[in-house]
Amino acid sequence: MTDLPRILLAVPCERTVLVEAVNGIVANAISTAAHGWEMMGFGYDRTDVARNRAAHALLASDCDALVMLDSDHVHKPRLVEYLAMAAAAHPEVGVIAGLNFRRMPPHEPMAYKADADGRYGTLCDWPEGLVEVDACSTASMLIRREVFAALEPPWFAYTYETYDNGIATSEDIAFCRRVTRETGYPIYVHTQLTSPHITTRTITAADFARWMEEHPE
Repeated sequence: MTDLPRILLAVPCERTVLVEAVNGIVANAISTAAHGWEMMGFGYDRTDVARNRAAHALLASDCDALVMLDSDHVHKPRLVEYLAMAAAAHPEVGVIAGLNFRRMPPHEPMAYKADADGRYGTLCDWPEGLVEVDACSTASMLIRREVFAALEPPWFAYTYETYDNGIATSEDIAFCRRVTRETGYPIYVHTQLTSPHITTRTITAADFARWMEEHPE
């Protein structure tokens, strides 16, 4: 078996960790410890600040990659290990994320491909496994240290630009834009690694499919 990259696990927290997320976070902390990897302590910061703090911690460590698991998702046990395994199998890929879905209708996947004019369109159909994209959510994401080293900090920032559907660019989309424009590293989503988004319930691909069926227009 190919050696796994050494992981630094971080759970960015802007608010209190949702109780539905706790079991998955704890399970991944246990998996991280079992491999002898590192985990950052919890702290409460604005999301972009928390992500930048994690990136600085990675570069100050001897770890090979940062895995961020957001505190408003239900993460499957060993997700950190699955992301590390995908990274080990694809050393040319700089960023690997789970395929996750927006909490608000139409609950589309938070993964995007750019057209010839650079406008983002939502990834609406996908095979099983790794799919290359131009931007995606950081809700569950592995980023190699070489990606951070290739970019000037801050790596995460709210830019208040818009992309094709008029939604303000969040810190994750801004980061992905920089990766695709300023580095040679591709971004992939792993379509079999989904962490349901927590609202009053959990949001998955089934919610997107249901919305599409109810809105054929």
